[in-house]
Amino acid sequence: ASGTAALECMLAKCPMVVGYRMKPFTFWLAKRLVKTDYVSLPNLLAGRELVKELLQEECEPQALSQALLPLLAKGKTSHAMHDTFRELHQ
Repeated sequence: ASGTAALECMLAKCPMVVGYRMKPFTFWLAKRLVKTDYVSLPNLLAGRELVKELLQEECEPQALSQALLPLLAKGKTSHAMHDTFRELHQ
């Protein structure tokens, strides 16, 4: 559901941060089987980092809130993300 949720947020042009936590062995195995720089659909579609991805140990409340605050402030960061989402949607 997380991939679908990120895609729906992108289509709604809603600024976001993506966080994923999984069992350590699953993460280790996935990193060896899947060769990609990104895990979220918006970043995979763009081929670059559009949304911040916080994985495993990085996916903590403090880190998530620090990454979200600039987006909630409706500043340059959230406007740039919104514009890029609009371009991808076309």
